Amino acid sequence: VAWGSANGVIKGYSETEFGGEDALNRQQLAVLLYRYAGEIEKLDVSADASVLEEFTDCDRVSAWAEEAMAWAVAKELVEGRTDGTLDPRAIITRAEAAAILDRYFKQFLA
Repeated sequence: VAWGSANGVIKGYSETEFGGEDALNRQQLAVLLYRYAGEIEKLDVSADASVLEEFTDCDRVSAWAEEAMAWAVAKELVEGRTDGTLDPRAIITRAEAAAILDRYFKQFLA
């Protein structure tokens, strides 16, 4: 956490609240990977936000996560649900996190 914070990958909710004990949601993981890719790996993390419009709940993506979610979807790291939603605020399961991290590693670190 200290390394992530010092390197711009992890940020808290505010200057005084971190939320380290909170469950991670789908858009938060996308933001962490987006920041890691851009800040540490120096990858191009640009993406067209219109990619989110294919999901019926695209309006549920928080403004602070929109660029990251668009990048993660465009890079096929984050996939939608079978019902056509992205479900960005849902708590991420271990299986989902593992799949997203596996896709990231195979695509960018292999």
